[in-house]
Amino acid sequence: MKKILFIHGYSAGDVLEHFGRSFVPAFAEYGVDLIVVNVGARDAVLALKGAIQQKPDLAFGFAGVGKDITTNRGNIWDVSQIPFISFYTDSPGYFFDAHVQQSRWMVGLYGFAEHLAFRQTLPFIGGSVGLAPPIPLPLGEGVLQRIDFKEKLKGDIIFLKNGNDPQKLLSIWDASLPVSVTKILKELSHNLTADLDNSDHKQIVQQVDAAINQHGLDLGGFSRLRLFLVAQLDDFVRRVKSEMLVRVLLKYPVKVYGANWDYLRNEVNASSLQGLRDYLPSDDLINQALAMFHVSPNTNTGWHDRQLRAFGAETFYLTNSQHELPQSTKKTGQGLYTFTEDSIKENIEWVLDNRSEVIERGRTEAVIANQHFSFKNLLDKLNNINQIVRFNNQTQRPAGVPEYFIWPQASVRD
Repeated sequence: MKKILFIHGYSAGDVLEHFGRSFVPAFAEYGVDLIVVNVGARDAVLALKGAIQQKPDLAFGFAGVGKDITTNRGNIWDVSQIPFISFYTDSPGYFFDAHVQQSRWMVGLYGFAEHLAFRQTLPFIGGSVGLAPPIPLPLGEGVLQRIDFKEKLKGDIIFLKNGNDPQKLLSIWDASLPVSVTKILKELSHNLTADLDNSDHKQIVQQVDAAINQHGLDLGGFSRLRLFLVAQLDDFVRRVKSEMLVRVLLKYPVKVYGANWDYLRNEVNASSLQGLRDYLPSDDLINQALAMFHVSPNTNTGWHDRQLRAFGAETFYLTNSQHELPQSTKKTGQGLYTFTEDSIKENIEWVLDNRSEVIERGRTEAVIANQHFSFKNLLDKLNNINQIVRFNNQTQRPAGVPEYFIWPQASVRD
């Protein structure tokens, strides 16, 4: 492959744009040019037309952005016959339409196996879905040259996460939903928050499906209900986990960056609530931090973007125990916490008492991660998908194939 097209729009904090642009130098090392088009810009039509004329090998975007672009001849990826890959890092319960691949030229790749497993139980796959390899954020020499590790030793402990009041969500359920639906949500939310360390997306889906089955209903006829319940409970559990973590963090010199924490201002050290930061400024915060707290998005099987960005800045991060995820040099109390106040405190105090070791652990983990998250692996995966999708869509019989095999099969529409 020589050219790849990256499609993005506007997103909160410009996360999707800058995440994709971070691939530019790494792709260049392997001789691949990354063409970037913002479909939200005024000149988007001309820019996209120019990009298509360059005949990229494939195109990609995040969270479904770009997959539904149409021309007067139909979907642009059908018309141009360019494979389009959507990368997803969130549950199909949110914005399900963005997870529907409407063309056999499209592939959806999920960063977390539990999200992929849920998607495979839902309708309207259309194209194909699969598991993405870890998407690395490389150790950029320019970034590392700007990091003063002596100053980093004196840096802050930070937490980058938007908040939201779990009690507010409960009130919305009471005010807006039928009693029977609210009852399901409240019963399941109680079950899930009773054991936060084991409340993940897989558990949420299993409990939702069991609740629907208990009503004697067929899951296949209630996709909307499944999506709604999973999204509501996933959101609620995330809110509870984040709030619990923040209430403990703000008893210490920890800075919390994110929107929607105002509801806690009268209960915690409000001066430590720093407000929302866009992607690039938050990069600087990670680069300068002594350490960064992280909470997984109810997942156990993959790395979240904050973890990947910490690797890229050689910054040590602390996270909740994730059962299926290798944790490198982390140990319980030294980078791994459970959802108890004592465990979170133990981790904070270890960081504050062992600054030099924390710096070295961050650097060591970054080296290990950079070996594990190979950009070559990512490019190989993309190249394989490119070849398979193109082969699946070719209209002529492959040369030399025996005549008893009909190609293409007229009845096969996928």
